[in-house]
Amino acid sequence: MALVLSLAGPISQIRAAEVSYKITNQDVTAEITAEGNVKFTQKWVFDASFMNGALLKVDTGGFELGAYKVGVENGDKLEEFTEDKLDSKRPKTFHIQSNRDVKTFKAYYPVSNKKVTFVAEYTLNHIVTNYADTAEFNRKLIGEGIDFKTDVTAKVILPPGQITDKDSFKAWAHGGTGSGTVELGQENGRSVVILKSNGTPANRFVEVHTIFPTSLTPHNTNVVNQNMKAEIESKEAAQAEADRKAYESQKYTTSAVQWGAMILMSLLPFHLWRKYFKLRRELNPNPVQLPIHNYNLPSHTAPAVVTSAVFRSSGEPNPDDFSATVADLARKGYLELEEERRENRGIFSNSSMTARVTKLTDEVADYPLQGHERAVLTFLFPDDETSVTLEDLEKRMKKNRHFAKKRLAAYENFQSRASIAGSQLVESARDKNNSLRFQAIGAIILNVILGGAALFAGFMATNHPFLQQVGWIALGLALLEIVLNVIFMITVSVRPLRTAEEDQLYQEWHGFAKMLEDVGQMNMRDIASLALWEEYLVYAIAFGIADKVLDALKVQFTQAELVEGMTYYPMYYNTGLYSHVLSQSISSNVSSASAYSQDHSYSGSNSGGFGGGFSGGSSGGSGGGGGASGF
Repeated sequence: MALVLSLAGPISQIRAAEVSYKITNQDVTAEITAEGNVKFTQKWVFDASFMNGALLKVDTGGFELGAYKVGVENGDKLEEFTEDKLDSKRPKTFHIQSNRDVKTFKAYYPVSNKKVTFVAEYTLNHIVTNYADTAEFNRKLIGEGIDFKTDVTAKVILPPGQITDKDSFKAWAHGGTGSGTVELGQENGRSVVILKSNGTPANRFVEVHTIFPTSLTPHNTNVVNQNMKAEIESKEAAQAEADRKAYESQKYTTSAVQWGAMILMSLLPFHLWRKYFKLRRELNPNPVQLPIHNYNLPSHTAPAVVTSAVFRSSGEPNPDDFSATVADLARKGYLELEEERRENRGIFSNSSMTARVTKLTDEVADYPLQGHERAVLTFLFPDDETSVTLEDLEKRMKKNRHFAKKRLAAYENFQSRASIAGSQLVESARDKNNSLRFQAIGAIILNVILGGAALFAGFMATNHPFLQQVGWIALGLALLEIVLNVIFMITVSVRPLRTAEEDQLYQEWHGFAKMLEDVGQMNMRDIASLALWEEYLVYAIAFGIADKVLDALKVQFTQAELVEGMTYYPMYYNTGLYSHVLSQSISSNVSSASAYSQDHSYSGSNSGGFGGGFSGGSSGGSGGGGGASGF
């Protein structure tokens, strides 16, 4: 059973605009009285772009609807709406329509770009049944009319009174995710049932079924003079058993399908090796080997784009590439980099050096901004600022989560745009390489499953020695297939497929990087001028070898030559002041993607009825027609 309401932030009148919202959470409290009535308090968390209001439906299930309230949560209090029988459509009013057992409340409460918690309080009279040997409450607390996946929490509070016989108080749950939890407990001296069902699918009910002593509802007039406790427990036990059988049947069927698939997929490595060599010959039939050192810059492609295309197996730039882009923007005239001494106060006061980055212009005619470079500027200069220090940026990220999120978004935009530009340089073969890697990963996963299943089957077949031997043989074959797949993935990473043009690009840039790495053994004056070395240094930062190039420059050139010939030599001289600090600042604020795993095992535990997990099916509780929608 569910209700729905509008969203917050009242505006003067109903507007014709596109309604956009979602419901993220639902919370229900059902408080049972000594008369067998139940007072419901339901809350929905709405996240809306725009709504004029909402329709809420209460499925009474044939029970009498008592007092009710509709409103929104304002702090810890309910901001109550006014019932309007004339339906004037004024904000903070609601109108009621009846259709048999379903009461539809049309609540007017316009809102834009806001999260609001809506609340409905209502009573259903005599919904509890007092049998001769037990009292029963059976209700769909969440109906099937919610079109969103939601997290559900629910609580049933029994009337005051001591329960001395634990066997007389039991609870079961149905619907939800099938893997929710049901707990029995005490709160403020009263017995409670607590349900949780995270990730409840859209249009999926959540039902609670509980029995307790009739001594708690002595004034209930809904009385049936019949013993029902044993029958209720028997039906719930039968439902739990049916759930387990259905699960076991599904498990065996799935295992049979998986075994067939795994046997076929175990041959995949041989297919992948054959496919790899075939594609390699087709893409580059006459490979050419270039010299190990390349003394000329292959192209003026941006460093982050080059590393994404040639040096990063994932195609995704890292903080070194970001630092190189900052240096490149300074070289092009967009930024100015300066050293700045910062005084650190406190018990152990001292001073440290940081880098100040100042924005000089929005446009340089000879160097139009690329997409990933714009993202770098967005990262460095929040809120239209024009001068920042990297130390201040890092401190602000640590203190202000919203600020850090914006920087993270800018960094991810930098990665995305540089990666896209890089993929365009090697797009001919990258898709083929990725396809081969994904197929190899799939084969490894399948073979891990195959090996585990074969070993398990061998241990389980205790009365069949031959089957145990077959299991060990199958496990050995699975391990061999896994090794072949791992070797294949390493091969594709170390020697990926490339066209002739891409292979030349790869060798030229790796030769250039190798030259920079070994430059201390060469005569730098013969290779390039200081102006070119300043450009080369930008790439050295991206390659992670800037220190080697700087050390060689300081050995082979005088400081006077370096100061005169290189625009940002003081900064390069202390390269750790900006490349290291910037990289650390970015790395500390870039979040790793979380890996989620789903537990597909059966977690229902309703056989005893003492709480535990959710069960399938339904125990026939009322309220399934409840729901919520916006307008």
